[in-house]
Amino acid sequence: MKTKKNLFLSIIMIVSIINTVIYWSMKPIWFFVNQEVGGFNLALIIWGLLLVFCVYTVVLLRQHILLPGRRLKVIHIFMPIVWTVIFSVLNNYLYMELGSEKHIVMRNIKQVSPILLLSVLVISIVIFYPKWKLSRNVKVSSMIALVCLTTLLFGISYESKIEITSGPYIQYVGEDVFAVMWTTNVNSTGFLEYGTDEDSLEKLEMSEHGLKEANTKIHKVIVPEMTDDMIFRVGSTDIKDYFQNNVVYGKTVYSDFIGYEDNKADDNTSFYVLSDVHERNDIYEKYLSKGDYDFLFLNGDILSSIDSEEIVVEYMLKPISESTVGFKPFYFTRGNHETRGEASRVLSDYLALPDGRYYYTFTYGPVFAVVLDTGEDKLDDHEEYGGLADFETYREKETEWLEGVVASKEYQESKYTIAFSHIPLDSYDIDVEVTNLSLTEDRWVELLSEISIDLLVSGHTHASEFIEASDEIPFPIVVGGGYVESDQGYEAIKITADDELLVEIVNEEGVVTNYYTID
Repeated sequence: MKTKKNLFLSIIMIVSIINTVIYWSMKPIWFFVNQEVGGFNLALIIWGLLLVFCVYTVVLLRQHILLPGRRLKVIHIFMPIVWTVIFSVLNNYLYMELGSEKHIVMRNIKQVSPILLLSVLVISIVIFYPKWKLSRNVKVSSMIALVCLTTLLFGISYESKIEITSGPYIQYVGEDVFAVMWTTNVNSTGFLEYGTDEDSLEKLEMSEHGLKEANTKIHKVIVPEMTDDMIFRVGSTDIKDYFQNNVVYGKTVYSDFIGYEDNKADDNTSFYVLSDVHERNDIYEKYLSKGDYDFLFLNGDILSSIDSEEIVVEYMLKPISESTVGFKPFYFTRGNHETRGEASRVLSDYLALPDGRYYYTFTYGPVFAVVLDTGEDKLDDHEEYGGLADFETYREKETEWLEGVVASKEYQESKYTIAFSHIPLDSYDIDVEVTNLSLTEDRWVELLSEISIDLLVSGHTHASEFIEASDEIPFPIVVGGGYVESDQGYEAIKITADDELLVEIVNEEGVVTNYYTID
């Protein structure tokens, strides 16, 4: 008889926990439950009753095991059966009312299944295997089971508090048009507020195909025009639930205000070039916190491999936005390492790339910049790429684009023309080693020569070097970034364009270890 009672109570307890989890998994349709009763929050009350019933079944089973001589009252048999039937019928009814939305419930159940199994396991251990003397105390052991159950059920229903995880960070996507981007830890809306003072702000939101940007962790607002006296900040509102046309909003978070600076049309400019950082977050603080520059150029291999989207946030966007002082936009091109990892294909989602490409041109002050994407450094059929690389086709299209840049004559309107490529264009000799880049670099050198560039800025080699112009490559190349084989540690490039081009190699302590001038 005792065994049968324990089995009965154990089944009731497990079913009650399962019912609680299933009901939580159908949270997106709680709105309709409340709608049926005139907006009264019945769904939350049912959730509370389920939690109470779970606790009740655990305590009841625990007491019956510890006090085997106590008779099980009729009400303790009748009430669990009634409640189990009611909640099981309710869950079944709600589930059957769903149409194509059933996949939402199944997805949620799949997500919480590990917690469900763990909760049943922990509670079963506490109930059936009291190994220590203290656990034979009914009140103490019941409290242990209660705490375990409450903690685990809270873990199921816990919702993260909305936070801005990176940004705002700024990227120009046109001559005077810039994008402000930021990320959040939960799906939310995104908007930008701007004005001349904090008390009179206008609001900008992005929309596409008639829908405002929402229910995403990556946010971008394109700002068409601002003046020097304006300030702006970004904000996001948490979306707790979004089912069909019903949206439940949570809290709103804001960034600090940033003052706009319009210096793109100035006669001079100064910028840092960082490459080959390879997740060294302290590098950004050492160079960017000084504020002695107009913009930042990231010249590839900032990340070693993009194996998750969190890597992009934690090791690039977050440290950059935290280290940047004021309005300091950045430009980006890939290195060979940013093409690796399963999340490398979504890197562009976190960036505002002109024309949506990693190769593009821009003008800043007296500088016309040509940004090249050198991609991977081996042939597409190399075993390292697992058959997933297609850079030969990619570079053919990039070469066509570069030919168009030459024909456009845009570069003639600027005082200086600087090209950027992660891998230096003198790295491979096709007669010695055939690579993707060796197949096109001669043509790229030829086209850049037609533009009469003043300087090519590269990284990749982890060695600081200045290569003079030659008959083969008729323009100078400066290479920097990464850790060099010396006591200098990391070295960045700082370029100042004024009456002349001043190229400085700057170590981590801010000491200029070498410099070059180009008239």
